Amino acid sequence: LDSTRCNFVRCIKPNPAMAAGVFDAPYTVTQLRHTGMLQCCELLKHGFPTRISYTEVVERYAPHLPPDVGRLRLPPRDFAAAVAYGFGVQRDLYQLGATRLFFRAGGVACLDGLRSCDMAARGPEIVARVRRWIVLRRFRRALAHTLA
Repeated sequence: LDSTRCNFVRCIKPNPAMAAGVFDAPYTVTQLRHTGMLQCCELLKHGFPTRISYTEVVERYAPHLPPDVGRLRLPPRDFAAAVAYGFGVQRDLYQLGATRLFFRAGGVACLDGLRSCDMAARGPEIVARVRRWIVLRRFRRALAHTLA
């Protein structure tokens, strides 16, 4: 473990009796499912190795944005989605989870460009795109309620 960049370790019991040499596959799969490991492996399999919590996205990028974005008072999940959209990160480079933003390789680098961009030049465009994201989200939700 010391030679790898391991982020977490999960202990899974091979069988309910903890007997040596006995492997109960359904029992093990149930544990993996309940700990969220199957979903985690699925995300990694689809190529989303980098994950950042929504609060970390707010802490990392909010100070670099124009004040107009901060005045919108978006919840952390919506803030992360709106900033990714506003900064033009391609939709196939990230995925929104329940508590985290998942990136494909290179996705975080696109968003990190926000820290070094010229806000005097790009700021109005980013604010306009964030506002557009909010309007589109409201429209989609209203449409979904209408069709439901």
